[in-house]
Amino acid sequence: MTVLKWNPTVCSPPLQSNEAIVSDVIELSTDSTEGQFNKAVKLVISHCAANLKGYEVAVKQLIDKENNTWVDIAGTVNLLSLAGRTLNI
Repeated sequence: MTVLKWNPTVCSPPLQSNEAIVSDVIELSTDSTEGQFNKAVKLVISHCAANLKGYEVAVKQLIDKENNTWVDIAGTVNLLSLAGRTLNI
């Protein structure tokens, strides 16, 4: 498994007027089938948006590098909303 931090000026999701990037843009990749997971994994990404003021956290996936096409990843959870709850990870 390889994790790379991208330069946000090189490739980032297009943003609407009410959106902002609040974390590093990273690439997760594997070089072979040895890097594949046998079951679902959870990825925790820190960000600097301490007070979201009604905004939601969204994680996007680049699906077409040539056209800079990104999609939202379903199942994104703001861990601050889970304060005081026990997580079974």
